[in-house]
Amino acid sequence: MSFCSCWRFGFRHIMRVEIYSSETGGWIFRQSEWGDSTKVEDHAEYVFFNGTPYAITTALSLITVDTEGKTWRKIRMPHRYMRPRIKADEAFIAHSQGCLYAMHIDYRKDNQLSVWAFEADGNEQWALKHTTSITQLLGRHQSGCNQFYRLVAAHPERNVLFLTGGMRNELMSYDMGNQEVHAICTLRKYFEAPMVPYIPCFAEWPLDGH
Repeated sequence: MSFCSCWRFGFRHIMRVEIYSSETGGWIFRQSEWGDSTKVEDHAEYVFFNGTPYAITTALSLITVDTEGKTWRKIRMPHRYMRPRIKADEAFIAHSQGCLYAMHIDYRKDNQLSVWAFEADGNEQWALKHTTSITQLLGRHQSGCNQFYRLVAAHPERNVLFLTGGMRNELMSYDMGNQEVHAICTLRKYFEAPMVPYIPCFAEWPLDGH
């Protein structure tokens, strides 16, 4: 089933979920069952994985609901156990090669990248899959705020991540297999627009009257 969802907010609290099904051509409306304390920032990270939307809450949990609005889940992220405590906008989620991943770059520790895979085998545990220092890979020394790096996307079919940052504010790719970083381009100063991977859609939608 393919569907899209719209999560409504009130003072950053999720009040209800609206789910549209392309099979039935209709919407269903459900009151949130994640609890009154569940909050999501307006710019929170979202992914759509295996027919289900996931979002990061301010308490560093992943929230998700099935297409029928019957199964509501809240999954603790590995970021919750980091010290000092991080903010929700420092956490990153993505899906690649059939897996859901949680990631983080710790600028306090030489821009250390950590990648966890969610193992939905009944235990619903996060497994640490990869760690490295972005600063060391680039052969640079961290000196000032311009050496921060931020994850922006993951390749859907390869072990490649995309990040921005550094003194020249570059867009870069990082191959986790061979641990190589490649500069793609230099972004204009203070570039803050969101970046998402381009995924073509070849679905055929009927026109009105046909």
